[in-house]
Amino acid sequence: MRFNRHSDLEGTHARFSASKYHWLNWPDDKLDHALDFHDAAAKGTRLHEIARRAINDGIKLSVDPEHMTEPYQATLARYVNDCVDSRMQAEVLLKYSDNFYGTADAIGYKPGLLEINDLKTGVNKVSPKQLYVYAAYFFLEYEIPPYQNRVILRIYQNGDVFTFEGEIEYILYVMSRITYIEERIQAREAL
Repeated sequence: MRFNRHSDLEGTHARFSASKYHWLNWPDDKLDHALDFHDAAAKGTRLHEIARRAINDGIKLSVDPEHMTEPYQATLARYVNDCVDSRMQAEVLLKYSDNFYGTADAIGYKPGLLEINDLKTGVNKVSPKQLYVYAAYFFLEYEIPPYQNRVILRIYQNGDVFTFEGEIEYILYVMSRITYIEERIQAREAL
């Protein structure tokens, strides 16, 4: 038998895969919820791409209420405009090791000040802990002592901006956990 090749799908996961077969028994309301969640995640990815291009090209978005036809537009415009004003870069990969890395939605650094902004397109309650991890990755990767910097963390969601002054002690804790876990991984691999 010569099986069909689906090279365009290699490395991807189906919305309804065999390994997650529970959908076989889902009632319509649960099926609709899963479809809505998948569609919202795809829309969030597209909105992040729009934001990335606008920020990296220094293009501000309109905040005119006349142009706001969707609820997320005000959040997106405020996020993009704040990032452009702060001369941040969007979608920056931060890496400490092959085990610890991630992409910050937007980040800017000048000596004495680290800013990290996060665009949330979902409705679930969020935590600044993800931003603390990005801050730790940044300081570890660039070998910059956090205590010589002010750290501003912002989350943009549902028309609101949540701003946190990064607690240096907590960033140091996150950095120590990362380095400790990395050392354990390296020790296990050396056996």
